[in-house]
Amino acid sequence: MTKNLSGNVSGAQSPSRGSAAVVAGANHATPIYDELQANAKYPLSVAKRKCIEDTVKQLLDNGSHAEDPGLLLGYVQGGKTDTFEHIIGLCCDRGIDVAVLFTKGTNALAKQTLSRLQQDFAPLKPSSNLNQAATVEIHDIMALRKTGLIEANVNKSKLIIVCKKEVNNLKALIKLFKTDCPFMKDKKVLIIDDEADYASRSYKVGKSKTTPKGKVPKCVTQVATIGKQINDFRKLLKYHRVLLVTATPYNLFLQPDGELVLDNKHIKSIRPRFVSLVPVHNAYIGGKQYFDESSDPNSMFSHLYRPLGQDSINLLAGGQGNDEELIFAIGQYLAGTAIRRIQQRAKGLDFKSSMIVHTQIKKVYHNGQANLVNTIMGFLTKPFATGSLPQDVEEMLKQGYDDFAASSQKARNQQLITVPFPTFDDVLDEIQDIFISSNYCVRVVNSDNDVYALLDQSTGELRLDAAVNIFIGGNIPDRGVTIRNLLSFVYGRCPLTFQQDTVTQHQRMFGARPLEDMAVTRFYTSSYIYQQLKNIYFLDEYLRNQLMCVGAGKPFKVQMLGVSGNIRPCAGNKVMISDLVAVKPQMRYFARGIQTGSQRTIGNIIRDIDAQLDAAFQAGTPDANGFIEMAVDDVLVLLEKIKSTYVYGSKYGNAGYRLEPEAQMAILEHCSKSSKGKVWVARRTGRNTSRTKQNGVFTNAPDNGTSDLGPARAKAIDKPVVLMIRQEGKQANGWRDVPFYWPVLLTQMTTPGALFATRVKENLP
Repeated sequence: MTKNLSGNVSGAQSPSRGSAAVVAGANHATPIYDELQANAKYPLSVAKRKCIEDTVKQLLDNGSHAEDPGLLLGYVQGGKTDTFEHIIGLCCDRGIDVAVLFTKGTNALAKQTLSRLQQDFAPLKPSSNLNQAATVEIHDIMALRKTGLIEANVNKSKLIIVCKKEVNNLKALIKLFKTDCPFMKDKKVLIIDDEADYASRSYKVGKSKTTPKGKVPKCVTQVATIGKQINDFRKLLKYHRVLLVTATPYNLFLQPDGELVLDNKHIKSIRPRFVSLVPVHNAYIGGKQYFDESSDPNSMFSHLYRPLGQDSINLLAGGQGNDEELIFAIGQYLAGTAIRRIQQRAKGLDFKSSMIVHTQIKKVYHNGQANLVNTIMGFLTKPFATGSLPQDVEEMLKQGYDDFAASSQKARNQQLITVPFPTFDDVLDEIQDIFISSNYCVRVVNSDNDVYALLDQSTGELRLDAAVNIFIGGNIPDRGVTIRNLLSFVYGRCPLTFQQDTVTQHQRMFGARPLEDMAVTRFYTSSYIYQQLKNIYFLDEYLRNQLMCVGAGKPFKVQMLGVSGNIRPCAGNKVMISDLVAVKPQMRYFARGIQTGSQRTIGNIIRDIDAQLDAAFQAGTPDANGFIEMAVDDVLVLLEKIKSTYVYGSKYGNAGYRLEPEAQMAILEHCSKSSKGKVWVARRTGRNTSRTKQNGVFTNAPDNGTSDLGPARAKAIDKPVVLMIRQEGKQANGWRDVPFYWPVLLTQMTTPGALFATRVKENLP
């Protein structure tokens, strides 16, 4: 299967704030898309329009794999929702009738999504105006289960149906299309799976549901319930296209290629066939600022991180510890809020801020943490209420204030902000006013219902009821939850193994943040956790840079993911059926199970490969073991030709091995990035390796340990090695009486770690 990327759109910066809005097309060829652009909160950049339009073009492609999903990849709180809304609009203009939007299965996120859609599509709300160019109706599936849909209304409007990834919601969706309104099955449907790496595909071992009567059900691998329901819904539809949306795509890239058959059921592919990268807008604050620019001592972002000692983390876990660091963190947060309130009041605005304390997911700890924070707030309230600050409290607040003064000055030096910085006395007065007027609240948020109750009904964002809002709990930094004006984040989650997708989604301090806020924002965590978060950021950037480098129209072979120490990309149940391969130093890799074409079909290709290798070795200077240095691009050309000489299918018993030659090329490309594009190559001829062993298993040794592997290991230090092994291909050895090449790759000692999947794991239950 050929897979293409949508183009080099990631990383492109939007124009500065205040650039001209897009003018709707005069011919109204795309009335919904035009209307969304004309009413966008922030004008769409050229890069973002290209991302949207390229994505729609590829989504609506009618190729043989058109039902395989595309992926819209953005950053945490980095403009994904705005982008897929415009994609929905343009798809509707291009013939899609219904968009079904799957959200993570929480009331909070479903409410936030529904509110956002109703707000952004408001200009397209159905009305009695017969001249209205287009209308869009927005529904929650749980409301539709009671009312259904009227076919005449569906035929004259476009529909967006919001459905939580939850059993009853999905039952209602399937029932709507299958039973209540069967005409819906014939509509052209676009499925947008938001947070697609969450719940949409995971696996379990269960009892077979296809066991004949009277037989004992055997244990088999199955798709978990939500994934099965989504698959059942897709199979109902006459025409559908799927767009996956996430900031953490790791388990999606680690799915096997193509459709699956599990427990005799056909499961549609969820592995992306193309990727579109959401451009970063100019107001975005993310890992670049927290983990990269923060290392520059002249940057205001160098002040973002403040170490939190293990004593403080123990204290928040209900153990013994010193509370001085927590008192300082809360005091500095109060000072930062006071600074921004003074600055915003000058503009006629009432500024409200938020702080998160997230160290434990278990509810049993949260009330104790709230009591601790309330005790600290009480400790600070008393001296402010009496107007007599103890010297140690004043010195502590002054230390936090001075830190903000330093970061603000650096921001001015960088010409990032111009807002005046208030005096320390003014800041103390503002904090005193907050305490005297009780303009603060401490809230425990540790269940879906708590988050839902705190949502702003008009925006779907977490509501800020006071000037100072301190949120404590396990569900606050959840994926999709937007928290405004976040000035302080105390983070202490420290598992034995950091799960890359979960930890990345915790980082709610990312998003569109005013630079004036960033000058007084602080992130408190242990030095160990901070280093792990930094590692995760660079691994994620490695992935995105690979996607950017592939470019438009290039083969999307096998996605490589960075791996490091005690960091894993996702939960094991999401990839339990995938045959995962971890790329490690001096790892040997070759395509297994191959069979060749006939003399008639591959003879000329082999002669061409022979000629190119002859020329390369004549131009080079082989060492004592026959190695020459070649450019990786030249080697990849040879490997591509070698791949074309192989055949696959059930008649050869190797259908599941089709992607392994592509995996070999992907690993070589990965290794060459750290070897300046150079590869050691040796050629071996006259080999007569059998295709299978005596027990019928495919052979695992196209090379030998003495003349091949030993010298290759000695050579593979800072460059990868490729052994071009020319087999005679005798019929007596299971081949087709035609010579062929069976290359072996050995990664270098210094190769960066990576992880990938090409096929379904053998011997599943």
